[in-house]
Amino acid sequence: MNKLTFALLLLSTSLVSCAPQWYTVKKSVVDKKTGAVLAAPTGWKFMELENRILITPDSPDLGLLVFQVLPVSKPMKFTKQIIQKNMLPEDLAALVTDNYQLNQELTQFKILENSPEVLAGTEGFRLISEYKSGDGNPMKMLTVGMSQQDNAIVFEFAAPKRVYFDKYKPEIEAIISKFKISPEQKK
Repeated sequence: MNKLTFALLLLSTSLVSCAPQWYTVKKSVVDKKTGAVLAAPTGWKFMELENRILITPDSPDLGLLVFQVLPVSKPMKFTKQIIQKNMLPEDLAALVTDNYQLNQELTQFKILENSPEVLAGTEGFRLISEYKSGDGNPMKMLTVGMSQQDNAIVFEFAAPKRVYFDKYKPEIEAIISKFKISPEQKK
């Protein structure tokens, strides 16, 4: 084996071992950065990424819950607008909606419901929307969020409109309703 082949093999091995991976939920999922506790059902899968946790009952294609911590200093991906400290729930909902509408992967996007929601004891928002995914599949999405001093917390659950959204929605709503955040993070 020559030096170049050995170096490429070593590099590919190190990349694979550092890649994010799915874990099985045993009791709950705790976000190490915020101390947030997500009470996902035992046996579901989760993956930790920077500023987000992904949770799925079966497969990400059949339903995916994304827990995100969005810092106030960073612009949103599509709108480039910046989340403000302690934004009013309706303003944060409008910002999130604008971001969805500018996402080219969410075609025929429309809001079906926009209402207040209490998240971890804090006033927030709740959106139900539908869209077609990049490959044309009809999707439905539940988004719940709130703003804090240094960040916004947003849950997004997306699943195929037929069968899977309604199938998993009660369990997703239970995860969101049981959501807890550590007192030092709740500012």
